[in-house]
Amino acid sequence: MQKIAKPGEAPNYRPAENSNASCQTCFYFGKYANGSGYCNQYKFSCREAFTCDGFTPSAQKSASVVEDGEFLGGKYESKEAHITLLTGSSGSGKSTLADKLKDNYDLVVGTDTGGVVNGKYVALPKEQQQKLRQERTEAILAAHRQGKRVLVEGYPEGQFKHPGVVQHAERVLFLDTPHIRGVLDVARRSFQRGTPLLPDLKMAIETRIADRKPLKLLEQQVGKDNFIRIRRDYAEKKAAVPGSKEDVRSGRHAESFFLSAEPKKKWDEFKENVARRSFTQKVMADPRTDQKLLLHADNMNRLATGQRLGMVPGVNGETYEIKRLRGSGELGCTCADWRYKKSVAPPGERECKHIRMFQES
Repeated sequence: MQKIAKPGEAPNYRPAENSNASCQTCFYFGKYANGSGYCNQYKFSCREAFTCDGFTPSAQKSASVVEDGEFLGGKYESKEAHITLLTGSSGSGKSTLADKLKDNYDLVVGTDTGGVVNGKYVALPKEQQQKLRQERTEAILAAHRQGKRVLVEGYPEGQFKHPGVVQHAERVLFLDTPHIRGVLDVARRSFQRGTPLLPDLKMAIETRIADRKPLKLLEQQVGKDNFIRIRRDYAEKKAAVPGSKEDVRSGRHAESFFLSAEPKKKWDEFKENVARRSFTQKVMADPRTDQKLLLHADNMNRLATGQRLGMVPGVNGETYEIKRLRGSGELGCTCADWRYKKSVAPPGERECKHIRMFQES
């Protein structure tokens, strides 16, 4: 059953007289996979056919606003012009993700000025590089002025080599991969395209070190709220194509969760699978899911794919991660109390003792 807002949470929460002034068309409405929704202003599960005095038309959305992580796989509700910068270090999966997102944009542009030819990386002469960057910059800014959506993919430093593009960008999608994994992926890619391994690894390590400064500048340019860190696993698995291996796999795991008669195994596997958005969507869309499980699955996925802010010690020597929930300003914790109780608690009651310790430190 949906949680009805308490007085003071959503002023004059009531059935809407028409759909044009309902939760469904409100700026703050975030839609769950099963069709119900969540109010991001007053923090409660709301109904599409209801409204309140805090209603804000979705037409007022900033071009940089994206509903519930829809920067991966979904179509933007906002049709306004915006520039998104997709970046990450060597081997992070930028090209793979850009290819998955291309249908969401009117123009997709890469910043690289070279390529692999016969097993060797070949860069254009300097003059040609400058000319190519100028042409790309003009195309990007022209598309932006025409009200189009543009995705610019490339290394952090490469984004700054297109004057005016970073200044007009509304947000940054940063593929944040562990250093070891990134280097291993470079090694695998080196083998696949036949380029020398050692020079590729050296380049990967050097660029990861060099990327720190431009990444910080990108974050300062668009602001922390619009600098979105994406775990590579999450990026690759977020939007499972119907009938694909990922879709079938997530469906099998979701069905196993509902049919399991062993509570410990059931919830251990749930914790392992919930980082995969495809699994979470299957659970949330299942008719056997009640309101409590709906909220739990959503928050656990946001926790698993959120940004780590710090570590807090427990009473028995263990440590817990404090994270900013993906797509939310709220904090979450990996302790059992937060995972099983606080994650489904009413707004204002979701802080475990570890979160309070972190805030006080």
